[in-house]
Amino acid sequence: MQPDLCYRILEIEPGASKDDVKQAYKDLAKVWHPDRFSNDLRLQQKAEEKLKQINSAYEFLKSYKPQNIQNQFYKPQNVQNSTKSPQKQQEQPTVVLPNCEKLEKLLKLGNLKEADQETKRLLLELAKREKDGWLRPEDVKGFAAQALSAIDQPWSKHSNGYFGFSAQRRIWHKLGCKSSGNTFTQTVSENQFGQTVH
Repeated sequence: MQPDLCYRILEIEPGASKDDVKQAYKDLAKVWHPDRFSNDLRLQQKAEEKLKQINSAYEFLKSYKPQNIQNQFYKPQNVQNSTKSPQKQQEQPTVVLPNCEKLEKLLKLGNLKEADQETKRLLLELAKREKDGWLRPEDVKGFAAQALSAIDQPWSKHSNGYFGFSAQRRIWHKLGCKSSGNTFTQTVSENQFGQTVH
């Protein structure tokens, strides 16, 4: 199986931690357990097929070792292939990872309110919006997955997978929420999500 497909099946971000992979598997295995659909043969068969996919994806990702983040997003400088004429290489965007030491300490101490404020500060810092104090939709879309994963990992680690971006993403998908340009559809999804995670 392809790693990207496995991550999609488990509804988690590529490069998610082993703990996130395990938690996602447990959650989806409960949702799609065939015994839940014992009164409907069609749904039970569908659940069995879905569970096979979930099991296969989990087995693959359990032992999968993603490439180092730096190898994926940084090109070494001044390295040229000696067998080819020097060519101007396309510059790769630099991924800035946040310093999550303070967040880690706060979560370890169980200071969730302060940890939430620190998370907000980190996101504003990444978007260079500290003075504004709020994020625009384009700021959110511009976040690198590696930066969000760095913030998510302490939350997931110290809450056993109950809090963090990856946990919220799983809830969003389970509820069938949609990101849409239609204001009504988006509002319904956001309200449903907000009531669930409140």
